[in-house]
Amino acid sequence: MPLFLAVLFVVVALLQAGCEDCSSVEPAYGGVATDEAWRVMVDARAAAVEGDQAAAVTFPVEGTALSQSNDAAALTWESPLKTALWAPSSMELRAGRHRHQPGLLDALSQALLPRALAHLPPVTSDLHFVEVDVPGRTCPVSGLTTEESFLFDDEDWAAITGEAGERTLRIMSAFLTENRITEGPFTGTPVSFTVVQ
Repeated sequence: MPLFLAVLFVVVALLQAGCEDCSSVEPAYGGVATDEAWRVMVDARAAAVEGDQAAAVTFPVEGTALSQSNDAAALTWESPLKTALWAPSSMELRAGRHRHQPGLLDALSQALLPRALAHLPPVTSDLHFVEVDVPGRTCPVSGLTTEESFLFDDEDWAAITGEAGERTLRIMSAFLTENRITEGPFTGTPVSFTVVQ
């Protein structure tokens, strides 16, 4: 029994040590983006290049001031990547697709008793990984979408606009064919905007 407890202690310690790893915190989802497509984007981050194929942010533009008292605003951009000829827009695919950051108990349970999860269809579309750096947060507020805009939910928008100061918006884009990157990934120039009271 002491050996089991020692192994359990090591597993818990390792899981807690990995809690600050931003690549393990799922984004919010939009369009037909999936968790599998997100993993593809995270894994390809180091290969991203700047260039003409990168998304061009249209809102907020450099230097925009957003008020803390305003409702959530959609972040928008234009992308020269291919547009998918087929992309399901079924409400079932979109329903209940919020970010989930597993807790310690979830991670421990999954490590000890793995389970299979059903997955959504592979993504064949433009895919945009949106990240907003917020001072004081270890990880950015992030979203993943197949659309050329993203509207964060109230909780995420509050995290972005909760304190006055400068924010940085970054978008990494790629075209996926059945969850494989066939164009990109590309990164645009980061855009700085300010949250004011």
